[in-house]
Amino acid sequence: MSVIGAATVAEEPPFRGGVFMDADIITPDDPSTLETLNFELLITDDVFDDRYREAVPAEFFRFTATYRNGSNVLFDVNTGFYDKTIATGVAYSYAFVLGQQPAILKRNVKRIVVHEEGDGWSANALGLIIIQHGEYDYYKRRRSLEELMFHETVHTSLDRQVEFDAKWKLAQKNDDRFITDYAMSAPWAEDVAESFLAYFAVTMRSDRLSRRTIRRIEGAIPNRLEYFSQKFPKQRLGL
Repeated sequence: MSVIGAATVAEEPPFRGGVFMDADIITPDDPSTLETLNFELLITDDVFDDRYREAVPAEFFRFTATYRNGSNVLFDVNTGFYDKTIATGVAYSYAFVLGQQPAILKRNVKRIVVHEEGDGWSANALGLIIIQHGEYDYYKRRRSLEELMFHETVHTSLDRQVEFDAKWKLAQKNDDRFITDYAMSAPWAEDVAESFLAYFAVTMRSDRLSRRTIRRIEGAIPNRLEYFSQKFPKQRLGL
C-alpha cells in the first residue's frame, strides 16, 4: 500500500507524462474559439523567468486576444523576439491553442507571458501562465503543444476546486496509483492536472485513443475518473 504524497505506489504509473499520453487528445486541426488578436502597446514588467529562476524586469509586446464567449486574455510577448511581426505570430500560436481548450479551463486564464528562450511552463490559480518558448519546436514535433496548454489551464482554473476536496483525496487514496510519473513526483501539485487530462481523453476523445491506452487509464485511476465525472460531467467539457 502507498501513502498519497510519497514517491512509491503499489504499481508504476502507466505513462511518463500527460502531454505524451496521446498526441491526438487535442490536435492542431481542432477548432478554436479565438476570434481576434490585437496589438495594444509596449509594457515593462517584472515577471518570473525560468532562465534566471526569479522575476526580472523585461519589456513586452502586449496583445489582447478575444474569444467567442466575449472573454479577453492578455498575451505579453517578450521583446527578445525583436520584431513585432514575429511576436504577433508567437502570440497568435498560443492564443489559438488556448482557444482549443474546454471552456471550464479557459475561464480563469487572465494573462499569458511568453519568454523567447528557456524551458518549461508554469501557471497559478490567479490566472497567469508563463511560457518559456525554447521548447516550442520540440512540442510541435511531438504534437503535444495542445496537451501542454491543457495541463497549465487546469492549474489556473481547477486546482483550487479539486485539490483540497475530501472526495478527491479519498479518490487518490482508493486508486493507490498515479496516472503518470510526473503526477507521482509531485502529487500535491501535479496530480489534478495530469489526471484531468486523462479523464478528458477517455470522456471526450475515446474515438482517438487506442483500446490499450483507454485500458491503461481506466485501470490506473478509476476512482479519480469517477470523481471527475460527478464534478465535471461530459456536458461541461465543451468549448
